[in-house]
Amino acid sequence: MGQKKKKKREQGKVKIKPDEVFSAGPLTMARFGRFLHTQTRWDPAAFQRMREKMPEMRQKLTSDMAKQINECSGIVAACDPLPLLFSIFLKNNLADMETYSEPEHEGRESYVEYAQSLIMSVPNHGTQQATEEQAERFETLVKSIVDSCMFFFMFKDMNPNSSFAVHETQFLGMMRHLAIRGSSFLEHDTELIQALFSAHDPFFQRHNLPTTGQFLSICNDINKGVMDAIHAHGKLMSKFKKLHEEFISLTDKSPELSLEEAMSQIRSSPLGVECRSQMQSMRSKGGYPEFEVTLPDPTGFLRDKLSLSVGENSGFLTFKKSPGWPSNDSRIFERPLIQKDGKLYCPNTTLLMRNRAHILEGLIKEIDPEYYKTKYVEVRGKTIEKLTLGHLARLLPGAQIFPNVYYSTTENGLVRRFESDGLILFDDVLFVVEMKAGPFSDAAMRGAEKTLKSDLSHLVGEPYTQATRTLRFIQDHLPARFEREDGTEAVTIKSLEQFRSVYMVNVTLADIGHVSARLNSAKEMGLVDGRTWPWSVFINDLRVISELLESPTEFLLYLERRLALNELPQVSTIDELDYLAMFLNEGLYYRKEELAGLHRFSPVGYTVPIERYYNHLAGRVSSGEKPRLKMSDWYRNLMSEIEATGAPRRFLVSTLLLSLDGTARDEIEGVVQKFVAVTRTEGKEHTFTQVIKEASSLVVLVTSPTGAIDEAKVRQYTNLKRHQTGVSSAVVLVFRASDSKLQRFLVDDAPVQPTAQLEQNLEHFAQRKYGAYLAEHKRPPSRNEQCPCGSGKKFKKCCLGRVAG
Repeated sequence: MGQKKKKKREQGKVKIKPDEVFSAGPLTMARFGRFLHTQTRWDPAAFQRMREKMPEMRQKLTSDMAKQINECSGIVAACDPLPLLFSIFLKNNLADMETYSEPEHEGRESYVEYAQSLIMSVPNHGTQQATEEQAERFETLVKSIVDSCMFFFMFKDMNPNSSFAVHETQFLGMMRHLAIRGSSFLEHDTELIQALFSAHDPFFQRHNLPTTGQFLSICNDINKGVMDAIHAHGKLMSKFKKLHEEFISLTDKSPELSLEEAMSQIRSSPLGVECRSQMQSMRSKGGYPEFEVTLPDPTGFLRDKLSLSVGENSGFLTFKKSPGWPSNDSRIFERPLIQKDGKLYCPNTTLLMRNRAHILEGLIKEIDPEYYKTKYVEVRGKTIEKLTLGHLARLLPGAQIFPNVYYSTTENGLVRRFESDGLILFDDVLFVVEMKAGPFSDAAMRGAEKTLKSDLSHLVGEPYTQATRTLRFIQDHLPARFEREDGTEAVTIKSLEQFRSVYMVNVTLADIGHVSARLNSAKEMGLVDGRTWPWSVFINDLRVISELLESPTEFLLYLERRLALNELPQVSTIDELDYLAMFLNEGLYYRKEELAGLHRFSPVGYTVPIERYYNHLAGRVSSGEKPRLKMSDWYRNLMSEIEATGAPRRFLVSTLLLSLDGTARDEIEGVVQKFVAVTRTEGKEHTFTQVIKEASSLVVLVTSPTGAIDEAKVRQYTNLKRHQTGVSSAVVLVFRASDSKLQRFLVDDAPVQPTAQLEQNLEHFAQRKYGAYLAEHKRPPSRNEQCPCGSGKKFKKCCLGRVAG
């Protein structure tokens, strides 16, 4: 019997073929649309043999990289390396934004950065133009060194005293350090820099530096100047190509002309004259005019602070443990420009624009370390608090927001006063908000275990401890009084029962997506306990979320489902916006059984519409629609109508309805429209009930001629249905038939008290529904059909006993 049931279940499953499959030994990666499924089937003995080979593999990689780095350095010493660097930049960092897609873009910014780091670490540069073979070899070596370094860390020995979570976090951090660039959209990054540094403009002016706005303008001018010059050069090359085509055409049509005569005619043509003029203008400038820049810097101070001369990055190449490795510290991130032969070049505008905040912070730290530790750090913390609460206010309009509140409690026998960065009360939801403006250091990103644990303890562990302490205070000291810094009352929370949900939100200035998007690792490292999950999010990701989600209902559902993913360790990404894009596109809802047997479940390409939208806003592409959560206009309007009631618990109702899948939403829309029409015709009330098993709730739709209902009668009905179906709550939506508008809603979640009268009512209800079924179908329902009463159960497990005979 058991085998038959198992076979029956297996036959009923729908098998979906993957779009692509990659297999290597025990590893299988299958892509289903935008999802990447990863499975491993290691035989223990084979896995052990693989581990035993790892030291040998690492040794070979180390030896090969040393030879390649030495050969690269030799090319730099023999040839002028700047054209090599410019060529790598053009091949890896430039793309047609109209067709650009990050998952499909083959270039890597890390190749360009490595080439620049290595070039600026070699003490002497050659002057000869590199041959085509040397240029190709240099580019091949750069790619090989960066890729080999990544493989080395894949095979890195695990510290037997550390957890797997630490190793995985170290590896992901190193991969981000080596391969992934950019954590914000350019315009968002610019506005964040403005907010962080404008308060320090007097400091910059005292030290003869440009203000924040002036610095950003300088960077924009450099970026625009270089890109315009590159595009102008590209247009000139196109003209030369056209000129060449005219030359070929002329020689074909006039074979009697000598080569010199044909060339003379082409040179004297309007296009030939234009090309010669532009080429002479470029040559007259000398050097490499496309990448040459100037600074409004009469003293030369800014020039020296933003640029490196030949050999000034020597530590990159002489670091004893790993000389010349891409994982080493490099000064190009704080000084992205190059000084050579009295000229200033920007070989990588992307590097400059991505590191503007790093440059400004480094200047403050270098010029006045004491100012940095006191004034700058203080302002940075206040700025992140202000921005965070602003983004949350946009997501939760009308919320009661209490920044920087204090409470006193006894800890270890002493009365202590603690601060919470923010409390937000929104309908029946409470948010405890903490912010951390500290950095995630380069050493931590590269996986230095001690620094990694220390930084994550500050950025994830401390805010979690602070938020849980605040919640414990509320639980233990009801009514819980919170004060402003001066001791006056800010807010008093009388009961936790008024909140159906309590969320801990931790917002960071540092982008630690490889940890915050995978809090299971933080749990294994002891940073969170996993009984309650915080939402840890990068400040600029929070901004995007606040701009794309269109209602509090959408945000509350996103937050609910986002935190639920922490219970599914197979789901893995290093970017919060992957989760947001999955939510907008498919709802971000997965069951454990759907992921059974998978070791990894990763989204691929989901953020492309988001990137396209923001590039369109910035004018970089011609079109880009705003990504929206998928639902019909009717259903979106229903969410708005519920929110607009202003009634308590309205977001419980709207979030429940939004959590339904597309089929259930379509059914609700269709039923309301159908029953509204029937009610208009018949002039009487109609009721439809839908069971939502996942939420242990009922949705009851009532269409009324006037919108008025007998509330006592409706609650009697919901009690009956709740008792019948075993769900804990019911939501009633009342629509007025005359205009199809939502008039009101009811929430019924008081415990149902079973009584003899309730059982009798249920039996009468079952008999009535059974009779209606017989009248319509001329036969009784089969045992395995859905019960006519609407419970969602099979007839044999529901009303069969009540209507027998």
